[in-house]
Amino acid sequence: MKKVLGFVILLIALGGSLFLSGGIKNFIDMPSLIMIALLTSGFTLINLKEGYSQKDIYIRLKRYSVYSGWIIFFFGIIAYFSTMSNNTFEFKIFASCIVSIFYGYLASFIFDSLSE
Repeated sequence: MKKVLGFVILLIALGGSLFLSGGIKNFIDMPSLIMIALLTSGFTLINLKEGYSQKDIYIRLKRYSVYSGWIIFFFGIIAYFSTMSNNTFEFKIFASCIVSIFYGYLASFIFDSLSE
C-alpha cells in the first residue's frame, strides 16, 4: 500500500511541476525515451546471468538506466556540436540532450521502488 501511495504522490508531484513549468511538451523527447529503453534493456540482457532474482534484475535496470541517460546525453552533445553552424547556441537542442539524463534518473527511481 505504501508503494502505491508513494507512486501516486510521485506522479502528482511530477505532473504538477511539469504542468506549472510551461507544459509537458517541453519534457517529452521520444527519441531519448526510445534510446533509454533500448540501451537499458540491452545492457541488462548482456549482463543477465542464470539464477538472478527479480530484485537483482531491477537493481541492474536501475543502474543501467542512469548509465544510458548519460551516454545518450553525450551522444547528443557530440552530434549537436559537430553540426553546429556559425557558432550559435540553440537552447532547445541542448535541452533535448539534457532531458535524457532526466529520463535515466526517473527510470532509476522507478526501478528502485520496484526492487524492494
